[in-house]
Amino acid sequence: MTDTPLVPTPPAELVASIGSTVVGRRREIELVCPVESIPAQIDVDLASVEIGDSVHISAITLPANVTPTITDRDFTICAVVGRGPSGEEEEEGGEGGEAESETDED
Repeated sequence: MTDTPLVPTPPAELVASIGSTVVGRRREIELVCPVESIPAQIDVDLASVEIGDSVHISAITLPANVTPTITDRDFTICAVVGRGPSGEEEEEGGEGGEAESETDED
């Protein structure tokens, strides 16, 4: 077993520039593989994720003969939450969500 770094591409800071935040991000993943197959890093493609998306292990391409030690579920690598470029809340249950909009109608 080996702990291998997970590297977001583009960097999580760039994703933040569109008004979102990468949360719950795993920084490493424990892998089982032959010593000659140990990857230096695992790239996590964030280029096409949108606010509200989660990236799971099933979306990660692992090298041949490399498997995660967690095999009983499709675990989350990270999630993207926050506001879009317009500043509109896109995450359900955000601050001032429905309760505020109901009060505005009165």
